Amino acid sequence: MPDPLLPTGACAAAEASAALSCSWHLAVLGGPDAGAVLALADGTERVIGRGGALTDPYVSREHLRVRAAARGVSIIGAPGANGARWHGLRERARGRGRAGVRAGQRWQPGSRLRVGDSVLELRRRPDDLQVPLPDGPRASRSRARASMVLAAVSVVVAVGIVVVSLRSGYGARSLMLVPLALMGLMRLGGFSARGRRRRGRCGWQGRRPDPAGMLLAVARSTRAAGTVPAADDDVPRAWCGRRGRRSAIALGAGDALALTGAGALEAVRWWTCQVLASAGAEVLVDEGSSRLAWGSGSSRHEAMLAAAPDAGPPATVSQVRATPGSRGWRRDAGRLSGTWWGAVTHMSRASERARGGPGGDGSALPHDVRLEEVCGELDRERVRSVWRKPASGLGAVLGVDAHGPVSVDLVADGPHALLAGTTGSGKSELLTSWLLQLAAGHPPHRLSLVLVDYKGGAAFGRLARLPHTAGVLTDLDHAMTSRALSCLSAEVRRRERVLAAHGAPDVQAMREEDRPARLVLVVDEFAVLSTSHPEVLDSLIRVAAQGRSLGIHLVLATQRPAGVVSAAVRANAALRVCLRVLDGADSRDVLGNEDAARLEPVAGRLLVAGSRREGPLQALHAGDGPQVSQMVEELRAAAEDAPPPWCPWAPPLPTRVTRGEAGARPGTGAVGDSTGLGADGALRAPRTDGARGASVLMAVTDLPEEQAQGTWSWDPATTLLVLGAADSGRSTTLVSAAAGALELGLQVHLCGLPAASVTQLSSWPGLGTVVGAEDPRRLARLWSLAAAGRVSGVLVLDGAEELVAAVDELLGPTEGTALLEAVRRGATMSGAGLVVSASLSAGTARWTAPLRTRIVLGADEPAQAAMAGLPRGRLCGRGPGRGLLLVEGTALDCQVVLADEAPAPASDAVQRLGPGGVPCATRVYRAVPAVALRATSQQVAGGPAPLRLAPLPLLVAPRPGVWALGGDDAAALPVPEGPVLVLGPHGSGRTTALRGLERVLHEADEEEVLVVDDLDLADPQDLAAVGEALAQGRRVLGSATTERAAATFRGPLADLRSRGALVVLWPAVGPAAQAAGMGLRAACDPRHPTTPGRGALVLRGEVTALQTASAAR
Repeated sequence: MPDPLLPTGACAAAEASAALSCSWHLAVLGGPDAGAVLALADGTERVIGRGGALTDPYVSREHLRVRAAARGVSIIGAPGANGARWHGLRERARGRGRAGVRAGQRWQPGSRLRVGDSVLELRRRPDDLQVPLPDGPRASRSRARASMVLAAVSVVVAVGIVVVSLRSGYGARSLMLVPLALMGLMRLGGFSARGRRRRGRCGWQGRRPDPAGMLLAVARSTRAAGTVPAADDDVPRAWCGRRGRRSAIALGAGDALALTGAGALEAVRWWTCQVLASAGAEVLVDEGSSRLAWGSGSSRHEAMLAAAPDAGPPATVSQVRATPGSRGWRRDAGRLSGTWWGAVTHMSRASERARGGPGGDGSALPHDVRLEEVCGELDRERVRSVWRKPASGLGAVLGVDAHGPVSVDLVADGPHALLAGTTGSGKSELLTSWLLQLAAGHPPHRLSLVLVDYKGGAAFGRLARLPHTAGVLTDLDHAMTSRALSCLSAEVRRRERVLAAHGAPDVQAMREEDRPARLVLVVDEFAVLSTSHPEVLDSLIRVAAQGRSLGIHLVLATQRPAGVVSAAVRANAALRVCLRVLDGADSRDVLGNEDAARLEPVAGRLLVAGSRREGPLQALHAGDGPQVSQMVEELRAAAEDAPPPWCPWAPPLPTRVTRGEAGARPGTGAVGDSTGLGADGALRAPRTDGARGASVLMAVTDLPEEQAQGTWSWDPATTLLVLGAADSGRSTTLVSAAAGALELGLQVHLCGLPAASVTQLSSWPGLGTVVGAEDPRRLARLWSLAAAGRVSGVLVLDGAEELVAAVDELLGPTEGTALLEAVRRGATMSGAGLVVSASLSAGTARWTAPLRTRIVLGADEPAQAAMAGLPRGRLCGRGPGRGLLLVEGTALDCQVVLADEAPAPASDAVQRLGPGGVPCATRVYRAVPAVALRATSQQVAGGPAPLRLAPLPLLVAPRPGVWALGGDDAAALPVPEGPVLVLGPHGSGRTTALRGLERVLHEADEEEVLVVDDLDLADPQDLAAVGEALAQGRRVLGSATTERAAATFRGPLADLRSRGALVVLWPAVGPAAQAAGMGLRAACDPRHPTTPGRGALVLRGEVTALQTASAAR
């Protein structure tokens, strides 16, 4: 039984090989491992369970126990959770109608048992492991000649029988012998042809494929590790479906055929398996293709069969053909499981390793050369001794040939290297062993490695912990990769300044203590990098041109170098290494010849251009994951006390930083500040002292072109637009801006901020109006004041789309956007600050066009970046507060700073409650910490109080002198001078408002007051009294319905409406604006339009929202 820790394909291959020496085996006919076999060694007990070649998740670890003997197999027990049961009517009949198995029950040959989702069949070891093959051209010609001879003989026999019958006198009765004679001849010819055509029956059940049987034939064929050369006129042939004339495929010399359509991949695999089992050709198995070689010497030929994916056939194929249809093939293809194919692949590659691979070139080379066998064991003490006196160059052993190791030096043979190799050629393994040797030969402070892995981190993941690794860049973090690669130009400039400062032509001419560390930039899959970051290509070209003198080396690896590596890079990449490639053009592009395309398909086979030894090499193999990790740990232990490697870029932006921490960070400077060169040639950005005038520190910026970080401050007298996705830190950015403005002593008004954010700022005395989309009336009022230039300080709008929709609800469609644009113009004219946040999609809205200073958060997809107006190719980093700052046409990566802790309110702070117990917006503090305020804070403490638009309560309790609350501060309104008319629909509180006015006037000892309720229904006598009182100038209080007041144009009601003040209740209902003679939208409350007592006071052309007091009890 194979080791269960091996891969599934290796375990299945081992099971098939073991089954050849056993009397019995189990064939898996159904389930996720269909086609595999399980060996049953004679005289032993076998546990059938999940693990090894059986991966069915519904099979327990110990599902079934069987014992095999020469005479048969018996079931010991079925301890699995899902049990086992007989599969099929015949098997159930043998079990006397019971599907379940019993302990001690005999397992008859050919019987099937269902275990989990898998169906197992007990089989004897086949006596004949030869597989049948379609007829070749020679057999077809022989068969045709035999058919012609048989036909001629049949005719002669038939004529002879007729002639003899007529002469003997039997007549027509003897003619009955003619069909019998012809049938006998045909039967004889059929036996003869079948005898010539038959070559075995293993792997087939009639015309249907038998994957389990074919797997045994492959195991027998590959175990011999030899090849039976095909005849000169014969070619590899097999069926790609059920046995039939239409499904037979033969490949000629040089053929490159691709099958398309449903079941193409399975057809290629089944065809390949038959060729492997017949041992008629050498086969190199790949994921979706098979390469074949047969013959010897001058008669050696090659061909390829592949399955074309949906995207189209591979570029290397010359013919495309639909998968030959055979009836029932789609059902048969489902029996070719991944486990079965893994076993076939494993045995094929094992056979290739034993045979030495197709082709004669390099056949004497070993197939696996370990790094430690050539370079010795990586021991920390030995490494430390080497690091004390490192070599001047960057030498490493690339591989070995028949004469021994072959070394290259990036300094002497480079300065740059170009590496090419197709998938599976060993490119990543070669890079791993190469870099491990460089790390073992130089201490970290003398060698820095930057690893760019555009295969998702799979290539260099094991080397990330090397003490020499300055960073590993992958395609999973586009922003980080862009940032790091853009630092290359800055690193080139830095090294140029270092050389100029020391008067040296190159780094090799400098003293050891002054020499910059050598920087090796290794790029795996350079083709993908150049496509994803085209702007990096120019930087790499400059690095390639100046790398030799500056101590920068490039190692560019790719699968297809043609069309990817520029002429400038190729001209400087004197060291060229090429592993096996599929196309001769790729080999010519690297080596100048097509030799790499003819390398044997062994991982690690390579050629080096300009090598001092001709012929292929076998690359060094560092080992599997644990072995490489052990080497890395030894190197880390050796570098325990060594200085860290030089990093060509500044540290990454912090994920969280407060305003105080950002101002005190070393190596940060304001954007635009000049940077200086330190003694070691490193860029040094000056620290800032925090004195930035009336500006608010908002973000830590990344300056990759200067290898430094800076800070950006916002002028609170200007506008700032913050665009962000959900959970990107948009509201937090606004809180930071508001807190910074409050620290400067400015008034700040908040619109739409969440309650938690408002709580962070509530202790600042400069906090003004706080309003959200739930109160459109106050929101529109604040915006109207700001548009008129009557709001000082900073206006903060969070979620502009929701706020605009709320204003539209109050004032009408498109009015919100128009008012927002007016707010922007008013803020610009008055010098007030404006901070607006919106979603990313608002970046292309018309109202955002004038807002050029922006912070964009969360745009980590190209579509989001385009909506936010980011430059092409720029994306935001991930995480709250990580984004891009757009200012003066420049885009900078930034991290928004968090607000410092707000000053805590005094312990005896009092919150004033308004009438009805409703909290007022004004807060009174007995003491405010002095540290909370800047020089201009006296404007808040000793100057005018911040503008606070208070909300109107829904209920006002009757109090002396109060008939209604209203206005911006929701204070008690005085009774208007002169007559007052209360208008409103039924149920609006007209009578209550009228009685409240009368009560306040009586409390003021005003006696001559005429009060008429429902004036629109009054009798002529009351109407006459009202007219007389108006004529005498006496105070009149009246009420009427809005509809009748708007439709009345004569009489006392019309006079009272035109002369006096109007209290219009429910101004959003009915013809209120017509009755008032002016628009009342600004005083409406769309969220509480029919609250009793909710209305507006119209007095001398001004409208004031109000809430009348309730009736006194």
